[in-house]
Amino acid sequence: MRLAMHRIDDHRRMYRIAANSITVQHKRWVQTRTAESFRRKKLGFTEALANSGCQKLRVIEVVVLDKSVLLQGRVESFYLKQLAQESVRPSAQGMRIVNRIEVV
Repeated sequence: MRLAMHRIDDHRRMYRIAANSITVQHKRWVQTRTAESFRRKKLGFTEALANSGCQKLRVIEVVVLDKSVLLQGRVESFYLKQLAQESVRPSAQGMRIVNRIEVV
């Protein structure tokens, strides 16, 4: 993972996506990571959903940003929503899980 640190004076968090890197700006630092590390994490979470034993979880979209995992999509029950969240939890060590799955 490529990592570059630069001082900035901005107090808000911003994400900049370039061709091969994602830059996260927060408080007085800027951190650049290669997009490859985010792709590998996303693949791991997607595989965890696929291996959950429930076909309906394969439509859940996974977004990985900084130290968060965002789950998005629609499912038929709160049980499936919770199952999706708990399926990715073992892979999300130290990451915050944001469950934005809608129950319809």
